[in-house]
Amino acid sequence: MNLIEMLKSFQGELGNIPGRLKTLVVEGSSGAGMVTLSLNGQMEVLQLTIAPEIINPQEAVVLQDLVVAAFNDALRKIREATMGSLGNLYPGIKFPPGSFGTENP
Repeated sequence: MNLIEMLKSFQGELGNIPGRLKTLVVEGSSGAGMVTLSLNGQMEVLQLTIAPEIINPQEAVVLQDLVVAAFNDALRKIREATMGSLGNLYPGIKFPPGSFGTENP
């Protein structure tokens, strides 16, 4: 494969990534699974589940922290999947730190 063909292939594969990410769903959790959150590849929250036993008005701050932690856990997984997809397509390419919101794996 010559360089032009490789670049066209690369461009085509990059164009497919948004479609793949659209169907990707990951789950983040915190508090030993007491708070779970589903996030798609477009970084949209699809579902939030909070165990009823941790809903206490006097501890709202703790619940807020758990929701944030679950979101960040799911977001990290999306970033890893994004970098993983690109790494699988082009294993020899090192993307700059911060590409797609994450460090190189």
